[in-house]
Amino acid sequence: MYKKPFIALILLVALITLGTACLAESAPEALNFIYEAGFEAISEWGSMVTPGGGEGSVTKGDNAAIIKAAPDGWGGVQSEPITIDLSKNPFLFVQVMENHDGFVWGAKFTPSDPIIEDHAWGFYLIADNNFKWNNYAVVDMKARLNDYIDLYGETIEGVLWVYPAGSPEAEVEVTSVKIANMENNPFIYEADFEAVSEWVSMVTPGGGEGSVTKGDNAAIIKAAPDGWGGVQSEPITIDLSKDPFLFIQVMESHDGFKWGAKFTPVDPIIEDHAWGFYLIADNNFKWNNYAVVDMKVRLADFIDLYGETIEGVIWVYPAGSPEAEVEITSVKIANTK
Repeated sequence: MYKKPFIALILLVALITLGTACLAESAPEALNFIYEAGFEAISEWGSMVTPGGGEGSVTKGDNAAIIKAAPDGWGGVQSEPITIDLSKNPFLFVQVMENHDGFVWGAKFTPSDPIIEDHAWGFYLIADNNFKWNNYAVVDMKARLNDYIDLYGETIEGVLWVYPAGSPEAEVEVTSVKIANMENNPFIYEADFEAVSEWVSMVTPGGGEGSVTKGDNAAIIKAAPDGWGGVQSEPITIDLSKDPFLFIQVMESHDGFKWGAKFTPVDPIIEDHAWGFYLIADNNFKWNNYAVVDMKVRLADFIDLYGETIEGVIWVYPAGSPEAEVEITSVKIANTK
């Protein structure tokens, strides 16, 4: 006599669990930046202060601060002293306009009063990479600095270093540097690696049907036999009036391969739109950092056709070879308004 109510209860629990894993039950607070430096402010930063070398320079360009390496082939500039509270789970956002192929750039945090001599060389936040196209390279600062909490505590004063490397001619064009505390979990959508491992092959007008398997702490997405393509999420509704940011956390993408992300409307109004809209162009950003993009900026040209509230799927794909893979830790969306 209890069979039907019991089954109904199980289904209800399953639905609640699914909703919690993918979509926030109630709208969280919008992502809020506690520190912001635009390109004009960054253009006023001073040369990195190091135990030796790395004194880069910066000039103000068109909508970007152009940071140039020191004569010894690396080094850049540093911010004013900033106090971060690691108990509030701060994320660093570095928005890079351009970093020419053949060069790389990176970011460090250097304590104002190093307790150990080597710490004057700074702690890596974002290792050398070539991520650009006005996307945000984002890192969980607490995860990167966790090993130093016993020495410095959770509240640390220091400076941010942003530098190009690879040649005395190396440059990186930076649009902005921001910090947001994530303690209140601002994400309206979250898919961890287990959820991404359940995504299905991309549905395209032709080709690109990649696959995914669950690995150790990452969803391993493999390209289709034609050398590109991957998997897609369940349908998601985004409200561009709330300026959503897409976060893709990438564990690994082996050198020689690339990965990218698109948003594809559920009901394409124009045939070509079934190929999706680029959110993050092909790149090789990884090391469990987040590649982050302002979705409204990327989709602005399509608002007149689709409106600001659009239902669609997210594509994540590796490219470059039928053997190409990308290892994804999580995919998330946070509104910034």
